[in-house]
Amino acid sequence: MVTKAVIAVAGFGSRFFPVAKTVNKCMLPVLTKPVVQYAVEDCVRAGVTEIAIVAAAGQAGEQVRHYFSPEPAMEAYFRDRGWAEKWAPAAGLRASRTSRSWSRGVTVATERLCPP
Repeated sequence: MVTKAVIAVAGFGSRFFPVAKTVNKCMLPVLTKPVVQYAVEDCVRAGVTEIAIVAAAGQAGEQVRHYFSPEPAMEAYFRDRGWAEKWAPAAGLRASRTSRSWSRGVTVATERLCPP
């Protein structure tokens, strides 16, 4: 059984230019989530327990790393206002800066490529 996966999201997004100049193409929303979250969820459903997301250096990769980073202040903001259901989709994305523990023991790590 496959238990590890690598998701490469370090491209320039040239086919989506100029949109991808400001938003990393893997962060473009489809319905209510960015594309990369669908890929991670598919891996989890397939039984993968360790996922490495390889992101670009600089601002483009920072979007991905930020998305998979904890936001305790924002979580408290939603909880204090009784908006737990709004926070629920992001709840599984919490953990340390580079390693994210999902439910069922799944870990998502974001790695940055070295600058060219």
